[in-house]
Amino acid sequence: MTNYLKIEHRVDIYIPARENMTVYQDTVKLATTSGKCQKHPNQKRKDQEIQLVTDPDPLWESDEPEKDVPINAFVVHDKRQANILYS
Repeated sequence: MTNYLKIEHRVDIYIPARENMTVYQDTVKLATTSGKCQKHPNQKRKDQEIQLVTDPDPLWESDEPEKDVPINAFVVHDKRQANILYS
């Protein structure tokens, strides 16, 4: 369905990930091991860092992975807290 919406209708889809989801855990692990967090571009979020993670989880592949649209995730870390805000 994601491929159809993106390819046929040019619709971007946002799927929030919860802490108990594999895609969340994999994305956070990839973000923390790469260590490429950047200052959040929104000036109101001066205590936050953000990082792009591309293709976070192979579980999102369809039966025809060569036709899949890329899946990206952003991980936001609040430096005032010890945990990751969202992925």
